[in-house]
Formats: sequence, C-alpha cells, structure tokens
Amino acid sequence: MGRGTVLLPMPAGWSAPSSELDDKGELSLRFDRTKAGEGTAYMSVVRTVFTSEKDRTELVDEIMGSIAASLREQAVDTHMVIRSIEGENLIGGVVTATDKTFDPSADREGEPSYPAVAEGTLFIDNVMITFTILTAMEWNSIAKDVVDALRGLTIDPISYASWKRSLPSFVTTKLPIPSQEWSIGFLSPPLTNKKEDSKNDGYQYMASSDRFTISIFVEQPKGDATSHTKCFEYYWPRARRNPAIQHETIQTTATPWYHRVQYDSKGTYKDRSYVQRSVNYFFAYAGRWVDVHISVIEPTETDIAIFNAMDLSLHYGK
Repeated sequence: MGRGTVLLPMPAGWSAPSSELDDKGELSLRFDRTKAGEGTAYMSVVRTVFTSEKDRTELVDEIMGSIAASLREQAVDTHMVIRSIEGENLIGGVVTATDKTFDPSADREGEPSYPAVAEGTLFIDNVMITFTILTAMEWNSIAKDVVDALRGLTIDPISYASWKRSLPSFVTTKLPIPSQEWSIGFLSPPLTNKKEDSKNDGYQYMASSDRFTISIFVEQPKGDATSHTKCFEYYWPRARRNPAIQHETIQTTATPWYHRVQYDSKGTYKDRSYVQRSVNYFFAYAGRWVDVHISVIEPTETDIAIFNAMDLSLHYGK
C-alpha cells in the first residue's frame, strides 16, 4: 500500500497469502488451507487515520454490535458468539455464526461450501484491520488458527505526516460549519471555483480542480441524528436512482467514521461518452447529517491518490 507493512505470523498448515490491491487502494489478503476443501480465510487490510473521539474499546464494541446485527438474520441463534481479541498494542473482536439456510445436500457443481463465518475487526494504533473467515464447520480449528495468528499481528507504520509529505501537490482544506462549533477537513488537489451557501440551518460547499470535483451538504437529520447508518440509509437509496450509475460498480464500506460508497457513472458531453468515478461519504455529527461527494472524470491510475487522500484525511469535529 505504500503506507506501512503488515507483519502476520502464518498459522501452521496454511499457504502464503496472495494479495490484491483494489481500486480503492485497499490491500486484500487471501489465505488458503493447504488441504483442499477444509476452509478459506480472507483478510482485508485498511490503513485509516484514527480521528474518532471514542476510545478503541468503545469502537470495537460498536463495530461488533453492527456486525452481529448484520449476521443475525441468517444465523443459527445458538451458534452465534462474540469473542474478544487482544494482543500487544492490539484490541479487537470477532463474531462467529453459522448460516441457518445452509443445505448440505445442495448441488454446488464441485465448489466448496462454507456455512460458517467469522467476521471481525482489529485496531493497532491508528490502523484498522477488517477480516472475514469462511469455514466448513462452526468455529473449527481453521478459524481458531487464523484468530490466533491475528493476535500476533503487528504493524510497521509510516506516520500520517510522512504520508502527507509524499503528496506535495495536495493541500489541506478546513471548512468551519456556519452557526456550528465544528468543522470538516480534508486533503485534495488545490481547489478553485469555490462556492458556499448557508441557509435553512444547513450548509453547502462546492469546488473543483481540473477533473476533480467535491461537494459537501450539511443538513438537518431526517432520523437519528447520531447514526451514520441512518444517514446512509436515507441519502443513498435516493442517490442510486440516478440512471447513469453503473450498478455493477457500486462498492459500500462502513467504518466508525462514515459510510463510504464508490461507483462509476456514464455520461455524454458534446457527443462524447465519458466515465466518472464517484465516492460519497455519509456521516452524522453534532446533530447534523453530512454527505461529502467527490468525483473524477475519466479517472486514471494516478487518480487513485485523490481517493486515497480523501479516505485517509477526511475528518470532522471541534
């Protein structure tokens, strides 16, 4: 990722991980048990700046509750367990569950089946690790091996300041929210064509830089004023109705600081077709709901730095 090194002691019997850097700049590692069909483990590694006012214990409890809620509908009640994970400079948790809809007699055309899942998160300093383990049996030795390995995971980090210095052309923007005692900040290319509007107890900001644009909407909540999820669930279903959005490109991620949605859309300008990549960040803070939208027209590989910068630098507070 260019922002640090993940050091993971490999469990006995597991192959070395294969890795893939996705278009969000997140590194996914896949571990396979050497004995075919016994199980598979996936772990995604996400480097993020730790800006929450909550301590890590509170965040782990909150995230574990969210994971449990998402798994509960399909889980066998008696097989669902929340476990803590602790290690040196590390705190986290894992939720294990068994799929009650699993049918062992179903024909999967030779594909292995994994009815049990272990899903969790870890915090190591300012690095958040998320992982998913799929296994053939409820909380068997395969899942235990991986969680035991995670307890020994360490990070050789590069500081946020060092990372920021690697983007010399980017600048920091801080926007005080009118009539509020807090602000929104982020790192981006130098911005022009800036417009601000404050009315009806809300705030709007728009700016651009070549093919990059950003817009920010701060509004009165239409539900729970403290919930990122409720903010996301209100705004995103309305935004995704845009017929230009290519629905197969939609990627959603929930973090303790925002709900992130990335997608591509197609448009036409002067008889020329183009692709626009967008990311929305939905969050709730100080009695307001916020939608931060960024986009790049005809994105290239070098533009990944813009999305990474926003992912890592977007922050809000007093």
